[in-house]
Amino acid sequence: MRFHLWALLLSLSTAISAEEKTVSTFEKQTSALLRLHEGDEKTAKIRKPYYDSRGFLTVGVGHNLTVNGIPEGIRISENDLKTGLNDQQIEALLQHDVQQALAGLKAEFPWFENLSNIRKIVLLDMCFNLGLDGLKKFKKTLAHIKNGRYEQASKEMLHSLWATQVGERRSKRLSEMMRTDTWPKEVTT
Repeated sequence: MRFHLWALLLSLSTAISAEEKTVSTFEKQTSALLRLHEGDEKTAKIRKPYYDSRGFLTVGVGHNLTVNGIPEGIRISENDLKTGLNDQQIEALLQHDVQQALAGLKAEFPWFENLSNIRKIVLLDMCFNLGLDGLKKFKKTLAHIKNGRYEQASKEMLHSLWATQVGERRSKRLSEMMRTDTWPKEVTT
């Protein structure tokens, strides 16, 4: 009896450890890709607010201050915005925004949970950039993804206004990730 209980506890702790590693890898990959796509190429983050290409006041790793302001519970003062955010503030905004995007994706697309982590990250990146309402306009792409037609989804992604707005590097990288379900070699975690 003791042996069986010990074996059960050991198997549960192994399963939890494996799940934690998966979540940790997912978080690291998500952060690395968003920093590459949304941040400053030299520092992967922008400490002071600036106006993005669409005229939204933005800071950190693509945090939209115009639409989202400063989330409740994150301590950022007007003076911090003037002098520049520190690493902890930038990370807090990024984690908040990722969690918001994930919650929206899970609520809107029940099939999202069945995707591989790489394909989840592609949709998360697009949602982060476009907002959930913007992503929902990709009706053909989303239908292809839902039905496992990843090659067609990849093509639809590239034949969109979004692909030209975000640039060739980002759109092709995400499209290829969707098509092949592989992590890009040039993105380190």
